[in-house]
Amino acid sequence: MIKDPIELSNKNVWVRRNSSFYDRLVSLSDEIGNEIHIVDADGKLQTEELIRMVAEGEIDYTIADENVAKTNKKYYPNIDIETPISFTQNIAWAVNKKATSFQTILNKWILEKKKTNDYHTIYLKYFLARTAYAKKVTSDYGSDKNRISEYDDIIKLNAAKFDFDWRLIASVIFQESQYDTSAQSWTGAQGLMQLLRETAAKFGDGNLSDPSFNIYAGCSYLSELQNYWTPKITDKNEALKFALASCNVGLGHVLDATRLAEKFGLDPTIWNNNVELMLKNKAEEKYYNDEVVYYGYCKGSEPVFYVKQVVERYKHYANLIE
Repeated sequence: MIKDPIELSNKNVWVRRNSSFYDRLVSLSDEIGNEIHIVDADGKLQTEELIRMVAEGEIDYTIADENVAKTNKKYYPNIDIETPISFTQNIAWAVNKKATSFQTILNKWILEKKKTNDYHTIYLKYFLARTAYAKKVTSDYGSDKNRISEYDDIIKLNAAKFDFDWRLIASVIFQESQYDTSAQSWTGAQGLMQLLRETAAKFGDGNLSDPSFNIYAGCSYLSELQNYWTPKITDKNEALKFALASCNVGLGHVLDATRLAEKFGLDPTIWNNNVELMLKNKAEEKYYNDEVVYYGYCKGSEPVFYVKQVVERYKHYANLIE
């Protein structure tokens, strides 16, 4: 793990050649008086894809803008993003000096966009919402082998109603909110199980900040998705993975992935190394424009990571807690 830029000497760092990161690494190499091996990443690989490759051990290092790195830390908690490679830099639009008319139009467009809901949604996603996920969870429950959180009793009660293992629901809640009842995502999802109001409304008129209602509505929604997949996928554990993915990214995108899996010779009823691969592929133009895809682009690495984390943590809870 790199704690100082000088430690990048003789290390391989993957960035796109036409990015500002490439130029910065060239300058940094001169500054530290030693060579940094700058690997020219495929021009089609965006920063977020390179971050995923670091998280999964495919490459060692990449460079990202701080706000992008902090956002992706939510999805890949195993990455380290604490080492700056430059002083704080301003980010700006640049136009040709002679393009004064275009500059005027652009400035007007930016000012108008800043008044829209889309602008505030995007700003929340990339600059504010990340702080909710940066908090460390500290709890006294780790000392009690039969307790996970202060909400265990509520979780057990609602999990039993829908025939779920309560430790699974606890794992989902940790992944969604880290047991923070006030958590809110950039999409507007709220509470322990990060539910949208329109989703929760199907299961009652309650306060999403209330743990009892939030967990009840979350279990209801997950059960609804489980019931959808169970007739199609006979293996209960497989159906659960499909339900979790649908809960995270939406049923439509997962259905797209099953159709892609069938088209490309994979098993549409198996998650690992089959449907999950096609869901990841939905971030690529070749796949999201395919005729069997109805719901378009999807950053599929996020729901794939979500399912993996929830299932692995559930297994961990099951091994340690009665």
